[in-house]
Amino acid sequence: MSTERIEENPSFKDLKEKFDSFQSLKGFLKFFSFLGLIDKNKFKEDFGKFEGMKKELEELSKIPDTFNRLFAKRGWIACESMKADILKEAIERAENESIEAGERILIEYFKSENLRWKIGTLFGTPEMKIRVSIINHAYDEFIERDYMSCIPLILMVIDGAVSDVNKKYGFFSEQSELKSWDSIAAHSTGLSVLRDLFFKGRNKTTSEQIETPFRNGILHGRDLGFANEVVATKCWSALFAVRDWIQAIRSEPKRKEKEPELPWRETLSLWNKVQESKKRLIDWKPRAVELGKDAPRSGEITDYNFGTPERTLVEFINYWKSSNYGAMAEQVSTFVFDEKSPSKRAGEIRRLLATKTPQKFEILAIDDQAAAITEISVRISAEVGEETIIFDHTFRLIYEDENNQTLVRGEFGGSWRLIKNFWNLEFIELQK
Repeated sequence: MSTERIEENPSFKDLKEKFDSFQSLKGFLKFFSFLGLIDKNKFKEDFGKFEGMKKELEELSKIPDTFNRLFAKRGWIACESMKADILKEAIERAENESIEAGERILIEYFKSENLRWKIGTLFGTPEMKIRVSIINHAYDEFIERDYMSCIPLILMVIDGAVSDVNKKYGFFSEQSELKSWDSIAAHSTGLSVLRDLFFKGRNKTTSEQIETPFRNGILHGRDLGFANEVVATKCWSALFAVRDWIQAIRSEPKRKEKEPELPWRETLSLWNKVQESKKRLIDWKPRAVELGKDAPRSGEITDYNFGTPERTLVEFINYWKSSNYGAMAEQVSTFVFDEKSPSKRAGEIRRLLATKTPQKFEILAIDDQAAAITEISVRISAEVGEETIIFDHTFRLIYEDENNQTLVRGEFGGSWRLIKNFWNLEFIELQK
C-alpha cells in the first residue's frame, strides 16, 4: 500500500496550518488581554472553542488513514460518502475487539435503511443514473438476500461507470486511473488498492466461501462460494466509492481554485453550529404519530402541522392534482436531479406523472427513520384516462437546506423535500 497519507491532503493540511497560525497568536492575545485591549473572558471562551475545533480536526484527519490501514486489504476503503462516525466505530471495534467485529459494523450499516437512501443519491451522477434499472434490481435482490444475483450486477455497474468516465478502461483494468487530487476515495490508498484486490487472479475452482468480491473468480465461475452478505455489502461500498471518485474527477478543477478564507470569528460561529447540530442529533427521537389523532389520514393542507413532512407531501399531492408541475419541482430535492433548472425539473416530473391525476389520498403510515428522513406510505386514487386506479406508494422525504445539506429536523434554515423515489409511478397503471 502507498505510504502517502490522506491526512496530508491539501484540505486537511490547509486547515491545520490555519490552526497553527492561530496557535502562534495565543501569546500575543494573552498579552493584549493583560493590557485590557481585548475582553479577557471572551478570549478564554473563543480560545477554548478553538482548542476543541483543533482537537476534533486532528481526530477526524486520522480516521481515513487508520480505516484504510485496517480494512483496505479486506475490501473496504474510506470515502467521502461514508460517515466519519461509522468509520470511527468500525476502527474502535477492530482495535478493541477484532477486525471481524469492526467489519460487522460496516455490514450492518449497509444492510440498514441507510443503503436505500444512499442508492437514491447515486442518480445525480449520469453514469449511475443511466444504470438505474440495474442498480434498483440489484437492491431488490439484496433485500431478498439473493446475493448470487445481486453481486454480479453491482460489479457490472462499477466497471461500466468507470469505463464511461475513462472512455477506455474500466474499473478492473490496470491502466485505469483511479486517483484525484485532494480526495479520500480517490487517494492512492483508496480505490486503486481496492481495484488491485478485487482483480486478483483466481486460477482454481473452489466451493469455499469467500469474503472478498474477486471479480475474476466470480464472473468466470471459479469462486463458487461468493453469494453472501459480506461480499455483497463490500460491492455496495465499492460502488459508492466509485461515485465519490467520479465527483472528485469532475470537481477537481474547481476544487483547486483557492477559496477565500473565513475570518476566525465566522469559523468559530460555524463550529458552534456543528456542535448544536450534533446535540440535536443525539437528542432526536422518532415521533410516534397516531393517524387520525396526531395527523389526519386525509384532509386539506392546513389540517397538517406546519413544518412537518406530512404537510409537505400533502402539498405535493395537491399540486399534482392541479397539474402544477413547477410547484411540485420546488418540493423535490435537487440532489438527485441531473438538471438544476426549475423548468427542466418540472418537465421531468410532468413526464413521470402527467398521465395520472390523483383524486383522493389516504396516509397509511408515517415513519421517522432518521433525524432528517421520514417515509410516508400513501394510498392514492387517481384518474388515468377514463379509468380510476388505486395504488400504494411510500414517499421518502428529507430535511435539508437550500444547498442540499442535510439538517436535523427543526434546525433553522431547513425544509422538507421529497426524494425522487417515484420513478416507478410513471407506468404504475401497467402494473394493475
